Parts: sequence; structure tokens; C-alpha cells
Amino acid sequence: MSIPHSRIRRIALGIAAVFPLALLAACGAQTGGTERPDIVLLVLDTMRADSFAYQGEREGLAPFLDRLASEGAVFPEAFSSSSWTAPSTATLMTGVYPDRHGVRQGFLAQVRHAGGVGNAAEVEDIHLARIRSTVPTLAESLAGAGYRTFGIATNINIGPEMGFDRGFDRFRREEEWSAGKVANLLADWKEDLAAASPFFLYLHLNDVHKPYDLRKKWFHADRLEEGRPPEYALYQSEIGYLDHWIEEMWKDLGLGEDTLLVVVSDHGEEFLDHGGMGHHLTLFQEVNRILYLFHGPGLGIRPGVHAEAVSGIDLLPTILSFAGVADVPGARDGVSLVPLLRAEAGLPEDDALERTLSERTLFAHRWGNDLNLYAAIQGGWKRIEGPFGTWLYDLRVDRTERNDLSKQEPDRLRALGEALEAYRARDFTGPSEETDVGIDDELLRKLEELGYVSRQ
Repeated sequence: MSIPHSRIRRIALGIAAVFPLALLAACGAQTGGTERPDIVLLVLDTMRADSFAYQGEREGLAPFLDRLASEGAVFPEAFSSSSWTAPSTATLMTGVYPDRHGVRQGFLAQVRHAGGVGNAAEVEDIHLARIRSTVPTLAESLAGAGYRTFGIATNINIGPEMGFDRGFDRFRREEEWSAGKVANLLADWKEDLAAASPFFLYLHLNDVHKPYDLRKKWFHADRLEEGRPPEYALYQSEIGYLDHWIEEMWKDLGLGEDTLLVVVSDHGEEFLDHGGMGHHLTLFQEVNRILYLFHGPGLGIRPGVHAEAVSGIDLLPTILSFAGVADVPGARDGVSLVPLLRAEAGLPEDDALERTLSERTLFAHRWGNDLNLYAAIQGGWKRIEGPFGTWLYDLRVDRTERNDLSKQEPDRLRALGEALEAYRARDFTGPSEETDVGIDDELLRKLEELGYVSRQ
């Protein structure tokens, strides 16, 4: 499915509704009111954006999330800032690119004395960069505005070592938990969530990350596409399992139309799309395009599919706008998308936001010691460059990046290259804040299972 990028185009999903401005009272920043919505942020680790109906998937892998998408606003042209969990999630939580928040990699075991990576037999400890203390996080900003903040993460990267627990009143990391176990913990927190007014709940769910478990109820071997490995069917079964438990959590917590629900992924996953598996040194669409969904009919969020290119950098300012929390001008790389999401359209700020989104260039970076991979996206065009070459794709007609136009479009290639040079040359906000994490056999086992290290 290709959506033109020339001007805002919103395709109504489900029954279109026009909400009166009074409903925006829950968004204090928009109306001057004092009521603020409860906020639930779901980060679905390693979730491919093309798993959903609005991206063309017709097999019903995630019926509940598809229903929420039909009632909410979605962005098919949404991109991550990295193809690794730690830097991309840090971007979601700070609204800035990795050069500013300081996290370039996560629990990829780095042998300090040798400077190598990946050989588990040689690992002594792990050298990590934390989110810079000078960069406020989403949880910190919401807590400072009176929100009670709760977080549960099931990916080993998302924890206190890199500062992901900052700003949370209650934070748990259980890296081997399934969504079903998270639902059980949430049931224990239900009373506290109900008593909080308002609350922010962050759930980072790792079910569709490697290793892929067989979820029998949702496993359909006959759906396997030609050219896909058998693991793809397992991955799809994990999507069905995860969707089921998200629906159960939604019902159990009694969330409704006045709750701001945001569902995103940190990055996707490759299954031989470009000859590889997983999310290693690549920034092709299967790992760089992400799920991006806003739901909250009672908050004036109008159902529709938005053609604008957005990024993980835009998530924090958008959520803060709905919460009525003033942000520091110029402190973020992203912008609030609220003017696109609200009930009424055609106001002057809509045009200003449209110009900003159409003119800016979005960036992604995959760091791997001496191997750096960059992407620049603007106007439906994407440049990828790294140690193995440079490619140019017209995403408007080539959504799966099969036709390299770098030789046919030298001017376009050059313009995106100049944007990348300016991005790489911009000032950092200071040296990285680093921490060392000791490693034991149990941690090593978990890292190996997730594919972050290997035994040789």
C-alpha cells in the first residue's frame, strides 16, 4: 500500500467521528483545562510494522490492536532512530536522537580489554553508556507534573543500568517474563493504578523478540510466505499471543476512551527480506519502520491514517502535549503531533506542522564499534550509507527497498548526504555517562539466548 507524501492525507478507518472541542479538556495544553488523561505507553519490542491491517496485512495476526488502530490514528511512515533496543527506546523516552541522549548500544557484551564484541567466552564485564542526566525523560517530566508513574520492562536492556528507571515511582524489570506474567503483575497493581490520578503506565513487552516460542493457538504454518524461513511462523504466533494479552490487560484495567494509549515498536525484525535474520547491522525498512498508534476517542483523537513521516523523536513531545506538560523549547529533536491528532482540522498550526514534517530530514544510526550505518529520510526518499555501500530508495513506490536509485538520482543522493553530514557534525551535549555492569553465568546465558553474545 503506497500513500502519497505531497500533502496531508487522512484515510478514515471505521466510523468517522467529529468530537467537540470540549472533549479536549483532558488535554490541558490544548484547552487550558486542568484535567489530564491517564497515559499508557506500550512498547512492543521487535514488532514489524507490516504485521497490521493498516500496513496491508490481511491475516488478522493482531485483531485487538487492529481494532484499536481502526479507532485511532496511525502513521505508516514511522521510523526508529536505531535498529537496537537501547538507543531507539532511549529516543522514545527523551525525544532526542542517540547523539544527544548518549545511548548508542545496549547489552551487547563488549570485551573491554580487547575492544571486541560477541565472544561470550571472553566477556569479563559490560561497559554501557547511560541516558545523560542532563536529558529529562518522559517519566521524569510526567512525575514532575503530578503523574504517578509505573513501569514494567521485559527486555534486559531496559533497566536501571542505563537510566530507564528514572522518574518512575514503581519500576520492575523481569527480562524473561511473557505478556501473560506481566498481566498478572498488573492485576496486583490495579488498586494503586486506580487510586493514582492521573497515572502513566509504561509496558515494554518482549514476546516477539528472539527466541521465538511456538504459541500453538496462534500458529499457522500455512500462512508462511514464500521465501520466509520457518521462524517467521513462530514470530507470527508470538504476535497473536501478545495481542491476546494486551486485550486482557486493557479489559482488566478498565481502560477506556478517555485514556491516552500509545502503541509503538522500538524497531522491527528481518526474516530474509534482504538476506539476513534478526536486527543486526541493517537499517532497511523491515527493521527501521515501526508501529505508531495513538488511541483515545474521548480525548479528541480522530480516526485516520496519516501519511506524514514521523519518528521516535516525536513521541515524547506528543505525549507531553496531551498531558498539558510544558516542554523546554529547543530541548527536543521531535515535535508534538497533537495538531494532526485532534478532532478539528484546518487550523493555522496544522499547516505549520505539515510544513515542518515535510521539510525536515529524519535520521537513524546503527553503531557497531568501527562499523557505523546511517539513514536519512526526507520527502519519501531514504539514503542508507555504511561501510559496505550507499543506497537510495523512493519509499513512495518501493516500500520494501528493492530498487536502488543511487546512480539514477545523484542530486537526491547528494542532498540527503549533506543532511547526514550536518547531523553527524552537530554538537553533542557532553561526554557519555558510563557505567560498568559485572557479568555472571546467568546474565551471560540471558544475553546469549537473546542473541547479544555468542559462544565460539
